[in-house]
Amino acid sequence: MPTSLYTENSEKWKSLASIDYLTQFVKAWIPFNAWYRSYYPDLDSDRKAINEIKATQNKFRDKLISLLTNEGNDGVSFKSRTAELHLALEEKHIYITKKIASLSLKLLLNRIKKYKIILLEIIVLIKL
Repeated sequence: MPTSLYTENSEKWKSLASIDYLTQFVKAWIPFNAWYRSYYPDLDSDRKAINEIKATQNKFRDKLISLLTNEGNDGVSFKSRTAELHLALEEKHIYITKKIASLSLKLLLNRIKKYKIILLEIIVLIKL
């Protein structure tokens, strides 16, 4: 069957139409990381900051609790998108052939895995 101008790029356009949740997660993590580093300047690790955020009242935690307990459109939308993000992160596999191209790539891959776990911990613990 001959290809036409309209169908030859359909797979490419289809892939571009899906949301890249990993990139969106990283873009959200960067300002969040900047916020908690300025809000908790004396804490020297991500783990300590996350534990502090979970344990004490703060703007971020209060907003998450508000969205998780909200049964209106905002709450439903937030919970739905969080579920979509969770599934997308679970489905993402990063394959590296023989070598890691650079140390920064290896560090990035480790941080993405760590932040995915931290985000899920926050969501689960706030629900409790």
